[in-house]
Amino acid sequence: MDAIDYLGRGVVHVVAHTQGLEEIAKYLVAQKNVNLDLLDSKARSALYLAVESENFAVARILANAGASIQSDNARMAKMLCCIGAENEIEKLNFLVQCGTNLE
Repeated sequence: MDAIDYLGRGVVHVVAHTQGLEEIAKYLVAQKNVNLDLLDSKARSALYLAVESENFAVARILANAGASIQSDNARMAKMLCCIGAENEIEKLNFLVQCGTNLE
């Protein structure tokens, strides 16, 4: 389960970015050899991608399994600005629930 693609994404990243793969996400988080906090070549975690893609079902599965919403500060700041500009309250609430530093 350590295979990565040309963007540095593991299988969890692909599942996080794709709608409708909740059962696969549940399977992956149950595995001991899956790194839920792997960062891709753009410094995005799978949980970050799930939130960015509005794939909240998979995002909840990852968050409940202890995955981190890690990303670099500039990318997180951009996401927060877009959330504010587009009034995406569900995304903002989810980020707060994940313990994202909003300062």
